[in-house]
Amino acid sequence: MIASQAARTRELKTLAKAQARELEKGQKAWGKLAGQTFNCQAAKEQAPAQFNQKLKYHRVEADAVPILPYARRGRPTAKDQKAIMGFNLQGELSGAAAKLAEAQQSLGRFIIATNEMDNTRLSAQAMLESYKDQGVSVERGFRFLKDPLFFAHSLFLKKPERVIAMLMIMGLSLLIYSVAERK
Repeated sequence: MIASQAARTRELKTLAKAQARELEKGQKAWGKLAGQTFNCQAAKEQAPAQFNQKLKYHRVEADAVPILPYARRGRPTAKDQKAIMGFNLQGELSGAAAKLAEAQQSLGRFIIATNEMDNTRLSAQAMLESYKDQGVSVERGFRFLKDPLFFAHSLFLKKPERVIAMLMIMGLSLLIYSVAERK
């Protein structure tokens, strides 16, 4: 496992954007949920728990507020009493520090496997640089296969044997291309 500070700062920016997006969507969804009227005790307790399960980086702390209208229409008399007709939820969306810390813990780390067991011959940083140098040719070739301009998505093969054969031909063409590029 190798840690890279440059990758960590890049991934922290991505995480901040994802948090902001989730906060915006969560506030809209919480507004809709808070506007609903819950008639039973179980539903008013279960709704915030289900809402929190959908959120990855945030949490809502909700309180149930009873709706207390008078039993009949018009101006109430002194004898009229309020009755609980349902419950509304009130609360606020806030960041979950534990979930955020857990998400930040693994940022900027790479897992690279090698058969070189001697750390003195090849350090972790040298291994990372060696891997990134491969991106010049090998990784670029596979990125070419995924490119929409390659039209790989428009190939409609039904039999698994034909799909395997097509992948073999694409891999072989990448091999020939990299050999020609090396010469």
